[in-house]
Amino acid sequence: MDQDNFIRLVTKKFTKQLSDEERKELAGLLEDNPVYQEKYEIFKAYFSINHTGQSGKEEAFLRIREKITNREQQLDLKPRYPFKKFYLRAMAAAIVILCITFTYLHFNIPDQNTVPLEARTLRSSKKNIILSDGTRVMLNADSKLTFPKEFNNSTREVSLTGEAFFDVHHDASHPFIIHTSKMDLKVLGTAFNLKAYPDDKFSETTLLRGKVQITLKDRPADVITLKPSEKLIIRFTEAINPDISHKGKKMTTLPEITYLQHQDTAVVETSWMYHRVCFKHKTFGEISNELERAYDVDFVFKNEKIRNQVFSGAFDQENIREVLDALRLIEPFSYKIQKNQIIIK
Repeated sequence: MDQDNFIRLVTKKFTKQLSDEERKELAGLLEDNPVYQEKYEIFKAYFSINHTGQSGKEEAFLRIREKITNREQQLDLKPRYPFKKFYLRAMAAAIVILCITFTYLHFNIPDQNTVPLEARTLRSSKKNIILSDGTRVMLNADSKLTFPKEFNNSTREVSLTGEAFFDVHHDASHPFIIHTSKMDLKVLGTAFNLKAYPDDKFSETTLLRGKVQITLKDRPADVITLKPSEKLIIRFTEAINPDISHKGKKMTTLPEITYLQHQDTAVVETSWMYHRVCFKHKTFGEISNELERAYDVDFVFKNEKIRNQVFSGAFDQENIREVLDALRLIEPFSYKIQKNQIIIK
């Protein structure tokens, strides 16, 4: 087990993937075991700049393998010291194993900078994130943002499930692109709110500053450009898929652009950032999704008429009972709370 660990650590050392903790662990092994120290020095020699130069990984490996072969041939010419010959052969075999491991890691393990990172939030929680380019993201409840550790390509690309407010760092030569399940957004430097929960029947993009280009994935030829104070609502309507004999459904999109009112003192679409719950002309069924995420509750409707009732309202994020009591003033209904389940009657 120690031998395998030594090989792993040495390989990571020469592929520049060694963490500070692993570096200390390797130093301890080398200090405590002179055999490991000898193997390390030999391996270091084979991977030195004098042997591999600036050539590619494959060429470097071929050169190392050639040197190992030459070393073994030299050993065959010196039969007078069988013990030393055996020891050196074992050392050469260890180097072969290390080289194979080195090559495997180089060709099969991706660069750590390309491994995507994830930021998640649970229901009734929010999170602030600063990306490597300085872009600021505030992630709403029950959401996920996937992004690289560093932006090293010609574009800066992230993926969002849920809702987030983006304040994108301006960089005209590296457009910022956000992928969602139904659409892609391309921006240069701007501030906007994007809502794309998979269980909602709509997605919303609200632009506060800058410029955004939106492409619908099922209609790639249509590119919609938003200007400040414009809001794009994409409503999803279910359509029967004839190819699977009515047993399944597919989603089609109908884009609808609405405009924010400049005189609004509190923009509904970003109210969640300030711990407020706001909605305009939405059914109780649609509102319940937002309340579930904001208060970590689950709604069960026993009354379909109330589910389809349209409400408008704005609340500081009080407790859920106060919100329900306020809604009952608009349209009477009864409810029952059992732990985190709310039954609407």
